[in-house]
Amino acid sequence: PEKSPVAMAVLASASNATVDPSEPTMRVGRAVACAISPASISLRMYCSVTASYSFLFDLLTRFRRDYPQVEIKLHTGDPEEAIARVLSGCEDIAIGARPDALPPGLAFKPIVASPLLFIAAAGTFTQLETGRPARAREWAGIPMILSERGLARERVDAWFRALPVPPAIYAQVAGNEAIVSMVSLGFGVGVVPRIVLDNSPLRDT
Repeated sequence: PEKSPVAMAVLASASNATVDPSEPTMRVGRAVACAISPASISLRMYCSVTASYSFLFDLLTRFRRDYPQVEIKLHTGDPEEAIARVLSGCEDIAIGARPDALPPGLAFKPIVASPLLFIAAAGTFTQLETGRPARAREWAGIPMILSERGLARERVDAWFRALPVPPAIYAQVAGNEAIVSMVSLGFGVGVVPRIVLDNSPLRDT
C-alpha cells in the first residue's frame, strides 16, 4: 500500500536565498545559485546518497556551466538531518523531505513528490499480499523496520494509530538504504519513499 507522498525539496537558508516557491517557472538550478552568499566562492551542499544520484546530475549540470568558479562541497548522510544542517549553518543548501510546517529561516523549491511504500522481501509476509488493504489484525505482530525519526516515521506512526494497532517494531535505523537492506534479508516490513526503492540495487529482492 502507498502512504502520503513526501515532497523532496531544495532547502536553503533564507538569509542567503531569494528562492520564491510561488514562482512555478523558476528552475532548481537557479534555486541552488540563490543559496550562495555574495562573499562565497563555494557551495556547501547536503543530501542522502539516494538523492545524490537521483537529482544531482540535473541539478548541477546547468549550475556548473553558469558558475564554473564556484567550488561545490558535497556532504552525504541521513536525509533527516538536512534541515538541521542548513539551519545550523553547516550547509548552504540541502535536499530533503519538506515537513508539513517549514521552520522559520528556510526557503525551499520542490523537486518531486515521492510516495511512501510498504516493502517486504519476496515470499515473506504473504498475509499482506491479498490484493486488498490489509486488515488491522493482519498487521498485529508484523515486525516493522522503521526510521528512528523524521517525517516518514511521523507519518507511519500516524497511520498505525489510525488502524488502531501499535507497530511491532523489530528495528529502528538511520537512513532509508539501511531499511531496504534489512528488509531484503527478510527481517521485517519497512517503509521508504518510492525514489529510494526505485534506485536501490536490492529492489528486486
